[in-house]
Amino acid sequence: MSIIVVIRAGRTNYDQESRLIGLLDLPLNEEGVRQVRETTQQIRDLDLEVIFASPEDPACGTARPISEQLNGVRFRELKKLRNVDQGLWQGLPESEVRKRYPRQFRSCREKPQTICAPEGESLSAAY
Repeated sequence: MSIIVVIRAGRTNYDQESRLIGLLDLPLNEEGVRQVRETTQQIRDLDLEVIFASPEDPACGTARPISEQLNGVRFRELKKLRNVDQGLWQGLPESEVRKRYPRQFRSCREKPQTICAPEGESLSAAY
């Protein structure tokens, strides 16, 4: 039987600042590095065959060290796992998005499946 483990990428400074990341490549901050160590300890006893991650940091910055710390469990980047392109919202604090794009922000809160940031991509397009 296969076991699938889903691990959220470690924290970045943008996460702490409630900024939208989208496709931005951002390194893990100190808390993110600590999260990688803790996660590795939590899954150490699982018999993992491969770890998949999107090609962008922070996903790679989380998955690659876990792979290395688990005695070289295979690691593969998959473009199909990349984040949704947040277009003009990428890098902005959530509060700024709410202020600049109130109608679109409200709509994405009420119906998240319809979200599409200006110059970004919809969830269905990302899928």
